[in-house]
This record gives sequence, C-alpha cells and structure tokens, in this order.
Amino acid sequence: FLQVVAAGNSGTGNIERTVGSPAVAKNVLTVGASQNPTNKGIEYLADFSSRGPTSDGRIKPDVVAPGQSLLSMNAVPNEVG
Repeated sequence: FLQVVAAGNSGTGNIERTVGSPAVAKNVLTVGASQNPTNKGIEYLADFSSRGPTSDGRIKPDVVAPGQSLLSMNAVPNEVG
C-alpha cells in the first residue's frame, strides 16, 4: 500500500523547508509541481510548490509532475478557461 500526497502550495521562490504535513510523513510518496523549463532556465520546481528538506533531513518532494505553464493539445495560446 503506497500513499501519495501533494507537496503543498507553500513554496515561495527557492526557500527551503516549506513542505509540511502530511507530505513529510515517512513512507509516503510526495509529489511536487514542475514548471516548463523554458520559463525559468534550469530551475524546474514551480515557485509555489512546497519543498524540503524535512526537519530530519529527508529530500522532498520525491517526484514532480507538470503543474505550471502547461499547454495542452488544441489549446488557444494566451487564453484562460
């Protein structure tokens, strides 16, 4: 049994230790949000995505998935909705 939780939206730029409960629990897979690398160079973690390390030094998030600056098929550029 694997529990998957969101890292959270408490990230503010590159400030560390913004990840909180339940994302810091042991034996859970924590998922953060990535961004399109063309927007901000090599920094792929979205600004708003919470990040570690945890208070005991574990790296979080464990994995990231697209969460910002996504363009889906058939989308109209610069149009929200």
